[in-house]
Amino acid sequence: MKRIALLMTATAMAFALNAQEWAPAGNSIRTKWANEVTPSNCHKEYPRPQMEREAWASLNGLWDYSITKADETAMAKAEGKILVPFPIESSLSGVGKTVSDNEALWYIREFSLPKGWKGDNVILNFDAVDWGCEVFVNGKSVGSHTGGYTAFSFDITKYLKGSGAQSLVVKVKDATENDFQPHGKQVRNPHGIWYTSVTGIWQSVWIEKVSKFAHVADYKAVSDLANCTIDITPEICGTKADEITVDLEQGSDVKVKKIKAGETASFKLDNPKYWTPDKPVLYGICI
Repeated sequence: MKRIALLMTATAMAFALNAQEWAPAGNSIRTKWANEVTPSNCHKEYPRPQMEREAWASLNGLWDYSITKADETAMAKAEGKILVPFPIESSLSGVGKTVSDNEALWYIREFSLPKGWKGDNVILNFDAVDWGCEVFVNGKSVGSHTGGYTAFSFDITKYLKGSGAQSLVVKVKDATENDFQPHGKQVRNPHGIWYTSVTGIWQSVWIEKVSKFAHVADYKAVSDLANCTIDITPEICGTKADEITVDLEQGSDVKVKKIKAGETASFKLDNPKYWTPDKPVLYGICI
């Protein structure tokens, strides 16, 4: 009985610690679903359904954060936890602060590669960070990006350690209306038709495994309704893509084409099914 009591006490302490690490900051712009959000369940679905890979891992959840002067080159001591992917101004971030144009917002967390990823390349993906950011892995800059609404990725393979925890740091600067950058209706002092600004990571972050020899980086699909054709052109990274298989799927009907890198897979549909609001038919593509 004593061991059970100790176990129950330890479990209760763990729950209390998690509660202290994160709680919503105020009640601004909260919906009925906000109460269901926790650090362990926020946006666990695959973030990019247009090009889904089997081997991936979400980096959403609690990160450490700090706010420094904009010209600082290193993150200061962490001020607390922020729930990614909610912007720092929001309630669900757990912070509810603003970042001025003279400041930088820093994020840091550690992650480990899933089993079976050794020997392959690893891509780090950000669905959106507002506005400009620089990304560091294990203390090395892997690249930067500007634009608060667009996704971006880095191949971080050469920056990874052979084993153990990997360090990920993101530095964000966002001048909002105080610079020559698109900001829509975001302002530092929201009023009337002007909205609260969004700063930092506000869409999902994840890693995925790809082959070190070649992988699909993107694709272009063009449909021609008059001629009942669909042309699919994969964009391949790497030099060892000897053959590319492109499947066009509609229910149990699967059409297959085999092409070389740089070529287009052209499909002729005898009885095409068109998308309408009443019958929202979609064709699946597997490359």
